[in-house]
Amino acid sequence: MTLPKAVLLAFSVVFLASPATTKAGSFSLVANCDTTGCAAGVPRVQDDACKPDCIVPPFAKTHPLGYDGTGGTLQIRICVADGSPELIGPTDRAIATWNQLTPATNNCYIPESVAPKGCVLWEDALPPISNFHAESVILHELGHCAMALDHPDRNWDVGGNGSYENTSFTRSYNAVWPGGVDAGDDLIRGSSDDFHTSPTGGAPAASVGWFRKEDNDPGIVDDIVIDSDTYTRSVTSPTGLPPGHTWGTNGNRKVTALTIGPLPGGFDTQAVMYSRTVSEQQYSSLSADEVNMVKMGMTGKDNLAGTVWDYTIELIRVASCAEPYDILVLKDTIVSGVAGDCRTPSVDYSYTQNPLLAHHFTLTTTDPDTEEDLFVVLNEDLDWDTDPPTVIFGDGFESDVFPWSAKVP
Repeated sequence: MTLPKAVLLAFSVVFLASPATTKAGSFSLVANCDTTGCAAGVPRVQDDACKPDCIVPPFAKTHPLGYDGTGGTLQIRICVADGSPELIGPTDRAIATWNQLTPATNNCYIPESVAPKGCVLWEDALPPISNFHAESVILHELGHCAMALDHPDRNWDVGGNGSYENTSFTRSYNAVWPGGVDAGDDLIRGSSDDFHTSPTGGAPAASVGWFRKEDNDPGIVDDIVIDSDTYTRSVTSPTGLPPGHTWGTNGNRKVTALTIGPLPGGFDTQAVMYSRTVSEQQYSSLSADEVNMVKMGMTGKDNLAGTVWDYTIELIRVASCAEPYDILVLKDTIVSGVAGDCRTPSVDYSYTQNPLLAHHFTLTTTDPDTEEDLFVVLNEDLDWDTDPPTVIFGDGFESDVFPWSAKVP
């Protein structure tokens, strides 16, 4: 099947270093912000107050398809295109992973022979290109199309020349350039000592992603309740960042290594929604970074867990594309340098709100005449590995024996 090429917005996993291959995205975990500001969308059905373009402000949340402000279950139907039976297994496993919403550490794997430094960041050299892992890319793209997440990292005009490039800095809005985003003393982009300066001078830019008030740790797995009592976006509030921190973190492998550390053998903890993937890189599970952002979204109107406004998300794969569905998974031509896309999402108000104070937006589509709502696309020009991911097992005998890795049958 060939997709329409007139696409308004596309969320992509990029594997080459060129920043020209794709935009960073359009709704940043909880907001619809691109590299230079907040992107305008043209929703399929617009609220009158949202015309002519919906713009999601940096303090708002974007919710999955069908969210209307009420609690309950959002069911999102997914179909694998006819002629691509090899994508059924990877799609089913990715669906199960999102439905479980179980965070893990050391969830990212890349052979040390491919990338000795670990799972690849934008600041790393590009490893040799070979097979790409279908399940990992589908998992990432469903994070966009089904769960309404964006990349936790942001583009930045590093050289101050008007050319934006992908980086590992935490996504933010309205940072001055050049020199407005700084990696701090540890020189790790996306860590807690970064600072994003607004155009007004020494004041901070707008923080977009939510972070833990207690420790600002994006990779920790525990039983904390995720809501506005434990998470915040504010980097200036007295109840915001922990003492000594200057910005919210994101779950790239260098940041999580500060508290969790990597495992020998190519295992790291990294956000599945991080914007770069390379051949041979795999995700065996979700990290706390994206799980907690989904849970923050599911608190609904009041941002508090355990109230009538909470909702859940259920992904299902329909047996045939002859049945009604919302997202189509397929292979198609994509611009060179991109492994996968989520096409063609946009946003509208979740329900009637004051346009000046709107906090809740819902993912929708751009073309009312298109049979499919959204597309998860894998680049047909690449070689794809459709096997399950490499995972870590404890040996079950002695607690002090180091875990070993094996290929799942």
